[in-house]
Amino acid sequence: YHCENCPQSYPNCIHRYIFSATVSDDTTTSWVSVFDDQAKQLLDGVTADDMHKLYSEDPEQSAYNGHFMKATFTDWIFTCKVKQEMYDNETRIKTSIHSIHPVDYAQEGRS
Repeated sequence: YHCENCPQSYPNCIHRYIFSATVSDDTTTSWVSVFDDQAKQLLDGVTADDMHKLYSEDPEQSAYNGHFMKATFTDWIFTCKVKQEMYDNETRIKTSIHSIHPVDYAQEGRS
């Protein structure tokens, strides 16, 4: 792997997560960007290197897809970072997950 920032080549790389996801509550649905630390929590601690290995070793990718399906329709508390940007004279809102925590129903019930 070649790094363009420090013009050096390396025998291997460290994979990191970056993907878009849909999150929703009772009122709306939003697209968010998910980065490495938050994705590892969402996917039960599975690293991007492990997911890459699952993706490349299994032709049907059932284990790979299974990790994402397990995270589907689960309850979390997200802290999001939202910013407004201009692109082609159009205002766009970008949302990324800053932190993620499992829902503590007992604590939430006391609030």
